[in-house]
Amino acid sequence: MTSERYIQLTSIRLIVPSGELSPLTSLYIDTTTGLICSPPSISSVINGAFGIDLSEFTDEKTYVDGFKKICEGLCKIGVTGFLPTIISQTKENYHSIIPLLRTLSSSTLINSLDRQSRSLGYHLEGPFIHPKKSGCHPTSNLITAPEGLQSLVETYGEDSFVRGNEDAFVEMITVAPDVEGILEVIPQLVERGWKVSLGHTNASTEQALRGVANGATLLTHLFNAMPPMHHREPGLIGLLGLPPTSSSGQTVRPCMAQRVYAVAPTPKIRSKAPTRVPSPVLETEQNPLQVDTCCSDNGIKTSVGGKMECKAKDLSVNTDGCVNGGCQDETCDYVYIHSGKKPKNHLKLSLKLDDLGVQANAGRDTSSPENSESARSDGPPPLVQVLERGDGQDGSIVKRPYFSIIADGIHVHPQAVSMAYNAHPDGCILVSDAMHMLDPSLPDGIHPWREQYIEKRNGGITLAGTDTLAGSILPLPQAVLNLSKFSGIPLSKAVVCATHTPAKALGGEVENMVGLSVGCWADLCIWNGEGLKGVWKGGKEVWYEG
Repeated sequence: MTSERYIQLTSIRLIVPSGELSPLTSLYIDTTTGLICSPPSISSVINGAFGIDLSEFTDEKTYVDGFKKICEGLCKIGVTGFLPTIISQTKENYHSIIPLLRTLSSSTLINSLDRQSRSLGYHLEGPFIHPKKSGCHPTSNLITAPEGLQSLVETYGEDSFVRGNEDAFVEMITVAPDVEGILEVIPQLVERGWKVSLGHTNASTEQALRGVANGATLLTHLFNAMPPMHHREPGLIGLLGLPPTSSSGQTVRPCMAQRVYAVAPTPKIRSKAPTRVPSPVLETEQNPLQVDTCCSDNGIKTSVGGKMECKAKDLSVNTDGCVNGGCQDETCDYVYIHSGKKPKNHLKLSLKLDDLGVQANAGRDTSSPENSESARSDGPPPLVQVLERGDGQDGSIVKRPYFSIIADGIHVHPQAVSMAYNAHPDGCILVSDAMHMLDPSLPDGIHPWREQYIEKRNGGITLAGTDTLAGSILPLPQAVLNLSKFSGIPLSKAVVCATHTPAKALGGEVENMVGLSVGCWADLCIWNGEGLKGVWKGGKEVWYEG
């Protein structure tokens, strides 16, 4: 133990889950000026690194050797826990790779090695994704789920759906809610312990809402491989606009008018006023419709002029004691998908959408701004209902999901990164989405990748000859620095998005073991204003820049 370095307790500070800094009193290091200490980074999307592609399988020995190489490399950059991520593959490859990953994730050999990152489970990104948002996934491998869960069992193998030790490792899957059969299968996956993330999708707002209502809790690499946000069809990105809940469990209320329009199904646009943006309600030349909705201390005031038509009879927004857009009861913060039962609540006032003249069902167009065929569905869709209080049994709770984001300034513009973080700071998870080309020693240029070629240039990688991004080569510590810079937040708060937040999103043993308290893994990172300065794994130094 004499060769190990310890942390000096006098002038080092600890990053706690809120992103605040507090004195650290149990660890020592020899040089401490200006340093802060955090748990290690957790990465939920690692497709490969250091020349190894985790989705490529030739034989077991080659795969295991490559896997260990990734574990060693990631640990050196402060990632001591990760989810090996497999992109869309054939059934044969899944049946070879997944059992091996299960063994590696539960292996005492991998988990006990001092200078190797822990495999926390696996992340299956595909093949149940939308072909128009496939990115660099081989489109020939993409499939649907016409048989529901059985389609997934046949694809991934039956062992993937037999739970052993539920807390031993994480099973995560990225699916598109607009792919046939997926919405119906999400609750079954959640019941079996899977973490469901939505991504690589062309989903409408309605499909996105149904996805999280059915149990999805994450969004995969926000902004990438999904439709752009439109103010009348916010889609998957718009889920960040759901009523937020603070870390203390108390609700921050948007105004009632905002909530009405945010959750109402997108109506079919029919306007005779071509010189401006069409209204979402039916207008006539003789009776132009004007709607002014606000929320006052006394409740809701709505003034409507003109002639209205409405087909929505059972979509309603309810409130009681509305104060500045919020219910006096700060514990009620849920959005419900109508189940056909009248919710039990404490309401006195009900505002029907037919009072606003919104055509929610008849002739509605559920397509996204890109007019995707997948966004349309036959027959009237389920209605979305906002309640101030319910008992949880009258509908499906829609909570604002976590989201992963690639903060490299290439996949997502710095302003978009900042906007997403500020919209939902407690849900922001930094990921590298690393490909096999995450290797500081690899020069810029064109490099082979399976049957294709990838070009590395200026810190990014694309499919050669195209502008299609082919994953990322962003080290997670750099993502932390970027988020701090892009969003203008302290480094300590950015670090939380790579440590505490992903651990909380993954849950189980990961959430319980990531931290700097008694019983947690003895893994930690040392930072200063310039970035990562040292890594400890299992209480032992991996490297330190003293």
